[in-house]
Amino acid sequence: MGAFATGGALVEQTMQGDDPIDVLRPYAISAALGVQSDTDFVGNPVYPRITSSSTSGEAVEAAALTESEGTLDNVTASPHVVGALNRASRLFRQSGPGEQIVRTDILRSLAMEVDKLVFTASGSGGKPIGLLNASGMNAVSGTTANFATLTSAQLAALNANGLVDRRFAGWAAPPSVANLLAQRYEVTSNVARLWQGSLHTGTILNDRALSSS
Repeated sequence: MGAFATGGALVEQTMQGDDPIDVLRPYAISAALGVQSDTDFVGNPVYPRITSSSTSGEAVEAAALTESEGTLDNVTASPHVVGALNRASRLFRQSGPGEQIVRTDILRSLAMEVDKLVFTASGSGGKPIGLLNASGMNAVSGTTANFATLTSAQLAALNANGLVDRRFAGWAAPPSVANLLAQRYEVTSNVARLWQGSLHTGTILNDRALSSS
């Protein structure tokens, strides 16, 4: 077959709607690092919080344990709305893959936006406060980080009993910082690098490290 006028017009075309070519997007990492989601709110959700735990102790035979109760309060959250609006014609929706392509695009767009909100949201304009802008957050500058910086950050989390679930202990960084740490040695040359493994999914101090823009 040649050009359109010399036989190309007879070539059958098959729409590959189940496998569209997607736009290049950042990789969503907040859920992989343990960020939990909650849904189906009616009003502002209120979460009970243990502010101090009961105290354990020992007692000799026939002696009573010392009574100790934990204390509770609650935390009221304010839901924020994030969404994507897409207009599609009736004919487009009736086309085989049209609606599914739009749905998939919206879901991936929302995943990227949630990542931005989790890490960098300013707290204004309808946005929550992201981790990097939350008061008391121990963020580490990746451009100047060295081995002592990273171990100090991990130590701060341990001293604050901040590792609620050790399965999700990890690091998040933009690709440029992952690249810097992957070229920087822990102590001296010919020793392990600060970021080990691939730039998208590596490890720092044996904990998972993920990068995304």
